[in-house]
This record gives sequence, structure tokens and C-alpha cells, in this order.
Amino acid sequence: MAAAVAAGRLGIPLLDPTTVDTAVAALAEAQWGAFQAATPLKRRKSWKKAVPWWTPELSALKVRFRRARKKRRRSAQHEEEFQRERLAFNRAMRTAKRRSWRKFCSGEKQPFGRVYKVLKGRGSNPISTIRGPDGVLISDPEQSVATLLDNFFPDKAAEVSEDATVAAAQESVERQASQFENWCRLSLPDDDDGPFTTFELRREIFQRGGYKAPGPDMIIGRVLKECIDEVEPHLASVTNACRDLGYFPRGWKVEDGVACAKPGKKDYTLMKAYRLLALLCAASKILEGMMTSRVSSWRAERRSWFHEPAYGSRPDRNRDGAVEELVTRADRAIRGWV
Repeated sequence: MAAAVAAGRLGIPLLDPTTVDTAVAALAEAQWGAFQAATPLKRRKSWKKAVPWWTPELSALKVRFRRARKKRRRSAQHEEEFQRERLAFNRAMRTAKRRSWRKFCSGEKQPFGRVYKVLKGRGSNPISTIRGPDGVLISDPEQSVATLLDNFFPDKAAEVSEDATVAAAQESVERQASQFENWCRLSLPDDDDGPFTTFELRREIFQRGGYKAPGPDMIIGRVLKECIDEVEPHLASVTNACRDLGYFPRGWKVEDGVACAKPGKKDYTLMKAYRLLALLCAASKILEGMMTSRVSSWRAERRSWFHEPAYGSRPDRNRDGAVEELVTRADRAIRGWV
């Protein structure tokens, strides 16, 4: 952090988008460098590699077996107990191995068999089980990724709408979205809307989870909490500059996409059986949270932008409150009090 300040990348007035992007990049690099220096990678010994057939029941039986072995070493009176525990542990271990191997062999038609090999580290080039648009299984991992990307992000230029009504509706929605964006730029910041305070920044950081999956910056919430004193002035400067300029940094617009299988699907070779999760930078979510709190819980409530019975995106209102209100009104109607 001090090196970035000395180089003029941090601690300078942020008056334009270029300086904001520079500060965001420098802040992410400083945090990642400090994180790598403070938390070295833990190398797991090869003989401690996990096996797929191991279960918590085997762990409990192993503990009992070792305890009985220690007793047998101290006294021959525990020979019978030792033999009994050893037999139970070995029998359970053989059963678990056999069951795991049968599952592996019978599940080759499902994607889990190949994933099983990948997790075991036995395959350097795993074969994809995603089916392409022609219904044929894809064997090239790079082609599989490209197919999933085309499915999640179809090329807008290649889309041809045959229905003129749908095309007109899409154009209308895009035009309204652009108008709303321009309105937001003109209305923010407001005269009575001061800069973000350190209290808002700290509250947003500490109320978030510390071990959520990181984004492209590889920074988790726990890192921000641990180095809050060093990060706070620079992050506050960046967030307030974004607010004043109406600008969202380019470094925060990058995301890591992870394709996850939807639970309960019958066929995992189809692309629609997967959903895309977007992993964002931790600092970008801090800015988003502070802005949302300002808009929804302060400005929108004060100016009555929400409909009174609305429960979504409002403080102190949740699903339980909505259900309770519904039950109360129904009960009053049944009793004839309404």
C-alpha cells in the first residue's frame, strides 16, 4: 500500500475516470500482494490425499480401532476387543471401496463418473459431457467452454426476431432503460446527499460474509475486515469519487463466470441443466451495497418512491412480514371486522 502511494497511484485526488481506474487497480494489487505475503499456500502431503470412498463412519471406526490397539499393547486382556474392532473397520472399509467402485463403473453414463476422475487427479485432459446444439457430446474442453458461453451469452447480432411485435417491445425496453440511466446520472448526487461516510463503509464491509467465493481480484471479505484500517481511506476515496463522477470503474466490471449444475436435473449433458454464477470483485459489492442502502432505505423511503404495501427491497420488511400481514387481513375478513 505504501509503495502504491509513493508511486502516485493511491492517495491522489480522483478527479476523472482515469485516476479512479488507476486507484482501483493499485488497491487490488496491494491487497492481493499483502494477502499472498501474509498467507502462504499450505502444501498437502501426497500421502494425505483424500480418497473418494472415505466416509465419516469410517473415521469413527478408525478411531475405535486405534484406541483398541493401544489397549492391547498395554494388556493382553484387550485382545478380543482389538480383534473385534479391527474386523469391523476392515469390513467397513472393504464395503465402502466396493460400493464406490460400483458407483464409478455404473455412473459412466452420467457426468459424475468423469468428474470423479478429475477430482481424483487421474486425468489430465477430462472429456466434456456437454451436448452441442446438434445433440452430439463434445470431447474438446475448449469447445465445450465456447458452447456454454454461446448458450449463456448469445450473440445479439445473430438473433433475428421474426415477430415485429417482439422486436418493437425489445427496442422500447432498451430505450426506456437508457432514459432511466440518464435520469439516474442527472439526479445523483443530490444537494442534500453527502459523501459516503466511514461508518457506512465499515458497516457494509462487516455485515458481509467473510468467506464468499472471490472474484477476479481474488479478495475475500475476511481480507477487507482484517486490513480495514489500511484500506478504509483509499476505498472511501474511490467510492466517493465514483459517486461524484457517476462512474463505475472498469476493473470492477470484470467478472468470473462459473457454470454450476442445477440440482435435481435428470440429464446433465444438456446445457440448460447448468446455471451461470458471476463472481464479482469484493470492493465493487461494497460500493453497490452502500449505494443501494442510500437509495432504498433513505431516499426512496423519504420521498415515498415505494408503494406502501410493497415489501421487496425495503428495510424492516421481509417475506415473513408479508405473510403475517396476509394472514391478519384474511382473519379479519373471516371474522367480519373488515
